[in-house]
Amino acid sequence: MNAGPLDPEALADIAGNALAEGTEEQALPLLRAAVRTADGNARLWQWIALLHRALDEHDCALTAFEEAVRLAPNDASIAHGRARVALEAGLDARPLFDRALKLQPSGDVILGRAAARYAMGEGEAAASELGTILDANPLWLQGHAQWAQLMAMIGRPDEATRSIDEALKAQPGNTSLWLVAIQILTSAERHFEAWAKADRAIIATGDESAFALSRAAALSDSGELDRANPAFTTLGEPQNVTHAVHLARY
Repeated sequence: MNAGPLDPEALADIAGNALAEGTEEQALPLLRAAVRTADGNARLWQWIALLHRALDEHDCALTAFEEAVRLAPNDASIAHGRARVALEAGLDARPLFDRALKLQPSGDVILGRAAARYAMGEGEAAASELGTILDANPLWLQGHAQWAQLMAMIGRPDEATRSIDEALKAQPGNTSLWLVAIQILTSAERHFEAWAKADRAIIATGDESAFALSRAAALSDSGELDRANPAFTTLGEPQNVTHAVHLARY
């Protein structure tokens, strides 16, 4: 940490490395010293906010983000970061996400806004809005996964795969959609349905290899050990961590 205090790029590297290595407490004094001499550097304040956030110091993070917003009111990443920290702090983050969405619409901001609405008791409205967006963007994989979580949180777990099932009707050969659909069921511990979904995916796409591991894992977790055995045997030795974990569970 021997960079000059007024070298924003070096300070950004220091902050980024600190977040990656868990050394936020060591980096914060350097950035705070630098920001006192920097002439209105919004990006430094954003880094300070992110370092405080990593330390679960949400009040300090929000104060830093407010200063960053004051200096750069139209910066989309700063607006989104402020909204995210407000949500994590248990505050009403809806207007902050609305602002971030106006500055730069993105999937992450949309999902953050849905979470903020749910946190303030607007779960049904958030689900309706997200469903409309997914109807217009059926290949948005992250959106389908978050829809499933939202359905579970508002007490409608049986509808968790509704959005992605609709997308699959229009895109039956889309391997990525099938994989997310299977993962949604697996995450909900609906293993028999995940197994059946994997079988349907293989038929629809003609790509058995893409779903072989998901199918074997679903068979195992369903208690169908006699069927899981040849499925895992066919897969051979694990080629990645996910495969190794599923095999160990089996």
